[in-house]
Amino acid sequence: MSKSTIKTIAASALLATIILSGSAGNAADIKPYIGLDYQYITADLGNYSGQSYSLLYADKYQSVAPNIGVKFGDYFGLEAGYTKSLKENKKFTGTFAGFTGSTDIDTQITGYTLDANGYLPVTSDKKLNLVGSVGVGYYEVDTTVKLTITGLGSGVGSGTTDDTALRLGLGAQYNMTDNWGVRAMVRYVPLSVQGVDSLTTYSAGVNYSF
Repeated sequence: MSKSTIKTIAASALLATIILSGSAGNAADIKPYIGLDYQYITADLGNYSGQSYSLLYADKYQSVAPNIGVKFGDYFGLEAGYTKSLKENKKFTGTFAGFTGSTDIDTQITGYTLDANGYLPVTSDKKLNLVGSVGVGYYEVDTTVKLTITGLGSGVGSGTTDDTALRLGLGAQYNMTDNWGVRAMVRYVPLSVQGVDSLTTYSAGVNYSF
């Protein structure tokens, strides 16, 4: 699935949310919402020539991620989200893949996501819910590299790699009022980009239902 396809789907979800927001007063079981999450992202980095990419690239990231969605009744919802992590830096001096020298690499992760969420009320007042999610995300990894190889010289370069991957999540939501809720989620993304084998995202946030 291409980046343009993901953006089209996300835009369609956003448009549907806006339309449903206008009709929510006539359909009490449809609740559009907006939310904001803090995300802590860990990257499982692969290996090259027997050495881990974690020597070269940062494997922990932070971001603030907005989302917008629609909940249909008590058990199902759709959600579109966006994340852009802070830039993280990793410096390395030594030998990697047979080359000796030093690297100074800045990395940043950007994601466009669309998830289907399932809710399971665990209290009689339905304030506390378990949440399961399955979806798709388009991710870009931007890197800026300062490289020095002993005996060959140095240089600076930058680039972007991307991938589309499935997203699986599990968490819980507590609805403090009819409008305000708090949520914590863990999501796993089997990504394959820039030496990354997978991402695990830990998030906590607040949402407002209209």
